[in-house]
Amino acid sequence: VPSKTAKPARRQITLLRSAFEGRTPTLLFPIPDWADPGGEAQGRRAWRVLSDADPAVAGGLPKMYFSHTKETHEYNAVLNTLRLGGLFRASVHSGKWSLCWSGCPK
Repeated sequence: VPSKTAKPARRQITLLRSAFEGRTPTLLFPIPDWADPGGEAQGRRAWRVLSDADPAVAGGLPKMYFSHTKETHEYNAVLNTLRLGGLFRASVHSGKWSLCWSGCPK
């Protein structure tokens, strides 16, 4: 039974080694259990998941940010997917974000 004083799990990204040699890792968004009941997708990519101990991520996994502009409606499905993927929200003007969800450029 978790105690009331226990801290919630730290939000952390999951990176996969690129399928192409010499390319940067890819951000992985989790697949819910109901979408992969046999665990087949998890098994196929398990060898590509990078951990803090992997030399490819020396110094640990980075903290990643997303931005959502006012040019498009904030859908909870999008925001929840980004949070579950381990990303934190940042202002569009902060320069911290790696992913910006916005309208089409004009």
